[in-house]
Amino acid sequence: MKISAVTLRSLKEMEYRFPSEIQEKVLPFALEGYDVIGQAKSGSGKTAAFGIAIIEKIDLSNHEIQALVLSPTRELAIQVTEELKRIGKYKGIKPITIYGGQSIRIQQKRLRSNPRVIVCTPGRLLDFMRRGEITLDNVNLVVIDEADKMLEAGFLEDVEYILRSIRNRKQIMLLSATMPAEVIQLSKKYMIDPKIIRISQDELSVDHIDQIAYKVSGQDKFRALLKILRKERGKKILIFTNTKAFGRRLADKLRQRRIRVSYMSGDLSQKRRETILSWFRSRGGKILVASDVAARGIDIADVNIVINYDFPRFDRLYVHRIGRTGRFGRAGLAISLITQGDMRFFNKIRAKNQNITIERIS
Repeated sequence: MKISAVTLRSLKEMEYRFPSEIQEKVLPFALEGYDVIGQAKSGSGKTAAFGIAIIEKIDLSNHEIQALVLSPTRELAIQVTEELKRIGKYKGIKPITIYGGQSIRIQQKRLRSNPRVIVCTPGRLLDFMRRGEITLDNVNLVVIDEADKMLEAGFLEDVEYILRSIRNRKQIMLLSATMPAEVIQLSKKYMIDPKIIRISQDELSVDHIDQIAYKVSGQDKFRALLKILRKERGKKILIFTNTKAFGRRLADKLRQRRIRVSYMSGDLSQKRRETILSWFRSRGGKILVASDVAARGIDIADVNIVINYDFPRFDRLYVHRIGRTGRFGRAGLAISLITQGDMRFFNKIRAKNQNITIERIS
């Protein structure tokens, strides 16, 4: 793929051995400067597909911003930045993150380091552009990451404004799990003869994840969870509940049993959420209880098991949850605890997903 030795050194350190399918098909076009549309489900390696291209294309003699990544959420922006730092480690590339919810002064200080790569949520980037503190005149590569989620969040006008603000011709990479009409329209408007790579037609494909459902009574549900945690001791486990309040109570009940666990929801401060995610990424962080905000926000490669303590009410939410395991071709396991009250929702999802097996908990 004509990747430089210095970048290959980083990839080797990150334990990359072979490219995933999306990387194998996107990277050659990206490195040659083509506009690229890449469609693949979560966990397929899209970040490295554009991340390697960014690091390879940075001109170290130019201290201006040369590459821009637009992300729909601050959690994803932070994770993409960390990945780019690892890929660019030996080339000396130090990207920064710009997102809402953090002090502007902190981000102004980061900008004074003259970053060549910035990863941004659209709203906060526009704030800096309007202040005249970020100019995109030297940007030659723009990545729109998770484009479908970007448009779901209502960022279409912001993204278009940003693209129009870049005066010179730039290479655009658009990565998405699905291809709704709005994404197609965006590509037609701003991209030139893009190379289209489709790995999966639908993000609902989770065939590579083992899916088990245990039927339990409401009063036996917590006991069943304790059995699973004892059986799977030492593995990295993500537990989902349907409400923030109950998630907090569940984490407290587990702590009372001397189980080391943390809890994350959307109403925590950004600093606290970053601390919790850092703990969960580490070897010591094994069990995290989360509300559904984390289904899109957590992108941690080595989650072994996802547990639906509360069964979700929508099929896409089920997929987003269990998609937090089985990342990058790894083995993954999704366990759902099903009560009588869940059966209507469970049967609806199982009608579309025959891979869920119903078992007795032992």
